[in-house]
Order: sequence, then C-alpha cells, then structure tokens
Amino acid sequence: MAAQHHKTPENLTKQIESLQQQHKKQVLAQLYEAYPLLAEYQRLTQQRTNVNGYKGEKLDKTIQIAAKAITGNLPLINALKQDLPKIAISVQKQVQDQHEQDR
Repeated sequence: MAAQHHKTPENLTKQIESLQQQHKKQVLAQLYEAYPLLAEYQRLTQQRTNVNGYKGEKLDKTIQIAAKAITGNLPLINALKQDLPKIAISVQKQVQDQHEQDR
C-alpha cells in the first residue's frame, strides 16, 4: 500500500497516526462544544493533579458528580466509547471507584 502512494511504510504510518490524532482532537472539540460538562470534567481532572489536601478532596467530589452526570448522558457516553474510548474508560472508572468507596 505504501508503494502505491510512493511513500515508505514508516512515512505512511506517521501520516496515518497524525491524521488519527487530528481526528481525535476535532471530535473532542465538537464534544466539548456540544457537552460543556465534558470540558468541565477534563478541566477539573487536569486541575486535580496540582491540588492536595482538603481542596483536593473537594475537587474529587466535584469530579465525581461530573463523572456521574457524563455516564448518565447516554448520547455523550456512547460518543466517547466510540470515538474516544480512553476518556470513556476514565469517566467510568471515576464512577466505579466512588461506588466502591461508598460501600
């Protein structure tokens, strides 16, 4: 296939990976626009890496609430599962971890 496009296999692989990354960014931007809660969840999880102690615990609760809301939104969670499975897994893990802590 690479020879058909006059490229080396390595160059073709790099080009495909680049296109996949661009597509993921585009899908994520569309989901952020359609579902501001997802953008807020991502912002909170990034912010959480820099916060400890009581503020961190408060932030964890806010993240948990956002994660539950995301998993309860079937169109959003299905779109994440299809296009951005790593984010879907992260959100579902947040909810599952909280459920286990509540036991």
